[in-house]
Amino acid sequence: MTETKTTAGKRLILVLPHLGVGGAQRVASLIATRLTELGADVSIVTWAKTQPDFFPVHHDVKRVTLPDHSPMMNWLSRRINRSSEFDDVDKKNQPTTFSVNQGNELVDGIIVVAKYAYILVRRVLGLVISLSARWRLLGPFGYPYACLLRVIDWRVRALSRVFSTSNADVVVSFLGGTNIVTVAASMGLKHRLIISERNDPSKQRLKTPCEELRPLLYGRADVVTANSEGAVASLKSFCPESKLRYIPNPLVLGEDIDDSSRSNSILFLARLVHQKAPDIVIEAYAQFHKVAPEWSLDIAGDGVMGDSLRNRVRELGLENSVTFHGTVSEPAALLRACRIFVLPSRFEGTPNALLEAMANRMACIVSDASPGPLGLIQNEVTGLVVPVDRVDALTNAMSTLALNADRQKALADAAFKRVEEFGLDRVVETWDHILFSHDSRFVG
Repeated sequence: MTETKTTAGKRLILVLPHLGVGGAQRVASLIATRLTELGADVSIVTWAKTQPDFFPVHHDVKRVTLPDHSPMMNWLSRRINRSSEFDDVDKKNQPTTFSVNQGNELVDGIIVVAKYAYILVRRVLGLVISLSARWRLLGPFGYPYACLLRVIDWRVRALSRVFSTSNADVVVSFLGGTNIVTVAASMGLKHRLIISERNDPSKQRLKTPCEELRPLLYGRADVVTANSEGAVASLKSFCPESKLRYIPNPLVLGEDIDDSSRSNSILFLARLVHQKAPDIVIEAYAQFHKVAPEWSLDIAGDGVMGDSLRNRVRELGLENSVTFHGTVSEPAALLRACRIFVLPSRFEGTPNALLEAMANRMACIVSDASPGPLGLIQNEVTGLVVPVDRVDALTNAMSTLALNADRQKALADAAFKRVEEFGLDRVVETWDHILFSHDSRFVG
């Protein structure tokens, strides 16, 4: 792509909770960098102190970080932290919660009570919004609910100020909860608003009150995008079909790889969380390892299940066959080194890891839980599909690919051909049209 009249000089803001590890963050960084190269004036807005930036962006992309708490909560937290300081040489006397400065017990006690009262009030107000939205107590339209959210959620007010002062032409928000805040913050402003759903709304429930607000507020955006046709279908239940757009995740296609350079290894590349089903992978691999002990398992990613998964591997006596890599900033080497990719998620949008595995000519196994992966992997054509949460089925699929090199190679080649249409330039061109030309759907 070369610089276009629609892109050059346009002011674009991307909004995310953070720019740390995550599929939406990867997509946003790629889009921000490419559109900046094409002449757009791009800013990325995130909340502070959530996660450090993981994905690099173009040096001309502006970074804006908003406070991670409201001014009142920040002040209360700082005041309590000052009260809880203790001398490093007196570690034996460290309190289990916090200590107060001598002579200020009453003041510090009031501050602690005020902090937790503030948290309680916010939760109660969130519940009020949730119930009001669920029962449509303020009517069937989103505006009054957005106004109420603006009153209780400091992020809405802070984000609205950023939009007002930036004179942005277009704002794009990623991820469910952030989408709700961004829609509310955009009320009454003139920029074009696009929100990007990264999961299937029929499978993923947002936190209260965002879940209840989603049907009321999503439709107020100018365009609602999703990265799978299945998610687009789910969004039709509360968004006008005319506003829905399917845009696949952008993909940097891998080079041709000498198959002999790959090792007999299965790769799981995802966060170690319940959604991605890494527990199922380990249990299936334990059974598979009995018939193919020469095959290893590489697990790349971190998450709340990390410790329990490592303990399970030790219990199974598989420490010498399973490698935990942690978060991998550049997974290309693993994608080129392993032969089989597994992602038996319990729900999904369109996972970037799966796209990258296909682009690197890996034989892929996915679950049948969500439409996103099934739009890419057709059973026995571009990979293998197994029932969700079925250890035995995943074990059999691993064995099928590992023990039949010709079948493995044929499915890997078919997977690559399936994702050639998702090349970075083509997808960014689609974003460019939707952002600045008010163009129609992605045609894939």
